[in-house]
Amino acid sequence: MQDWEWEVADPTRIDEFLSAYESGELSEDERFVLMETIIQSFEDLQRLEKHPDPDQRWQRVLVILDRNIDLHAHTVWYWSLLDAADFSDPEQQFWATPFVRAILARHRTRLEKPPT
Repeated sequence: MQDWEWEVADPTRIDEFLSAYESGELSEDERFVLMETIIQSFEDLQRLEKHPDPDQRWQRVLVILDRNIDLHAHTVWYWSLLDAADFSDPEQQFWATPFVRAILARHRTRLEKPPT
């Protein structure tokens, strides 16, 4: 299974994933991977429901990303899709992209280049 953190994403388990992330029982590596799963779960949720407005749980995710930018810098860069040809074309970005770009913009001076 390649990229399992995205393959195991499941919109019906978002509450469970968030609870696990916020439990304080996970290592940084586990939280990093779980955040990828959480974001992909929201992507899947939006694709299934075709509902453009995020629910309250998405705001929790954005706060987590913002507060833990050092841990999730790579994640923020990845989901921001800064190499997209047309930033205004929703077909060239993830559903989460505009939200994550706002976090990147707040921290951009600290995160001059994408982490490797």
